[in-house]
Amino acid sequence: MATADRTTKLGDDLTVSAIGFGAGALTSAYGDVDDAESLATLNRCLDLDVTFIDTADVYGGGNSERLIAKLLADRRDEVTLATKFGIASNPA
Repeated sequence: MATADRTTKLGDDLTVSAIGFGAGALTSAYGDVDDAESLATLNRCLDLDVTFIDTADVYGGGNSERLIAKLLADRRDEVTLATKFGIASNPA
């Protein structure tokens, strides 16, 4: 089984998996989503040694962060989490 066992160093002393997971994929931006399947995907990422997750408060109106919170409840010590904030959308 392939894993993301390669790492990279960010900044002075933050080591994360070379492959990260972009949590925008947990939103309907790319099509229909299912929360249970999304949570299973997050768990599978960690099972494959993906330790870096990137999210933002605007992804799915905060839904991606709610799903990640469920993941962190049991696996917090396995994740380095990056988030962006202050992104404003322009609803038409």
